[in-house]
Amino acid sequence: MLIFNHLEITVETHKTLEGHERIVAFDVEPFSLADDDNRFIFSEKYKQPSKYLKAGEKVTFTYSIFTKSNNSLTWKTRYDHYMKVGNNEIHLMQLIISFAVVTAFGAIVAMILKRSLNRDFTNIELTNTRRREIRQQRAAARREGNSEEEIAGLTGVAAGQIDAADVSWKRLSGDVMRTPRYPMILCFFMGTGT
Repeated sequence: MLIFNHLEITVETHKTLEGHERIVAFDVEPFSLADDDNRFIFSEKYKQPSKYLKAGEKVTFTYSIFTKSNNSLTWKTRYDHYMKVGNNEIHLMQLIISFAVVTAFGAIVAMILKRSLNRDFTNIELTNTRRREIRQQRAAARREGNSEEEIAGLTGVAAGQIDAADVSWKRLSGDVMRTPRYPMILCFFMGTGT
């Protein structure tokens, strides 16, 4: 496992009107430096081999501090580099991609819901058509003078043909529209108020 065992601290200062040095910025860069003779030759720090952590081996942690005079950076403007947002095009692209993903998922959910509802409405229409046909058959059987047992038989056969699973959403509609037992607690947990 690679370990960062050296910190290079760069402190930027600015000379004040009174002649003092005031710290206006600093930078810390970590390095992984192997324990060898070239470890403290800072001009070679990017070429040196890395330090890998091994069981039972001691690790030497070091740091170095460099000061740099920066007369262009004053005390008033020391936070300006934190205010730089960066490339605004990247943020715009992130917003566009996020909007596209949300739109795509919304369209997928809408298509699935539409297909499901269309199938349920078709089944309801078929059920209503079957019931109408059964009523017409019963009415025709009464006109022909059939007995009530025969008419009831027609109804029983037709009732067995109706599949309750086809209109399952009707059973759920009562639960979906029903007021919950403890609406205040639900609103509290949802964070939407009452």
